[in-house]
Order: sequence, then C-alpha cells, then structure tokens
Amino acid sequence: MSDEQALGISDIFLKPALTKLINNLGQKSVEGVSAQGDVRILITGNVSVAKVAISSKAVQDVPALERLVAEATNDAFLKGRDLVRAEVKKVLGHIPWIDSLFDI
Repeated sequence: MSDEQALGISDIFLKPALTKLINNLGQKSVEGVSAQGDVRILITGNVSVAKVAISSKAVQDVPALERLVAEATNDAFLKGRDLVRAEVKKVLGHIPWIDSLFDI
C-alpha cells in the first residue's frame, strides 16, 4: 500500500473519528481539587484552565497556597487524561494498545 493510499484510508476513517473526539472533548471539563479542598481548578477538554477557586483560608500562607494550586492543577490534568482516554475509547472502540498511549 502506498503512502497516498494509506493517507486516503486515514482521511476516510480516522479523520471523522478524531474530529468527533475533539468536538466531544471541547464540551467536557474536569475539576482538580487539592487534598483539603481549598483550591479547585477547572480545565476543559481542550486543556485550558476555565476557572480557579481558592478559599480565603488558603490565602493566609502563600507557600502553602502555591503547593495547593500545583496539587489541584495536577489532579485536574490527571482527570483530564482519564477523560481523553475514555473519549478515545468511545470513538475508536477497544484497541488493546490505546491505554499504553496514556501511561506517562
């Protein structure tokens, strides 16, 4: 099979599936939360921060606040990765190696 033929197949099958995936992800979001719940970070399926919420008690200690923001952001990104994994499986079905793409 030539490269042109392979690209034609991907245009027919893969491009619509990935377009659907990207559209679905754009309408979803996940929230990361620090361990104590003082910081919450909402990210969209397009991997952008949509909202940051910080409790007033967390503002008293700046170094602790910085740790909480990092913790909540990391939690949000892990949840975002799980969301993408689930959406990929919905669009492409069960492909054994899909999960390994998200093992970082």
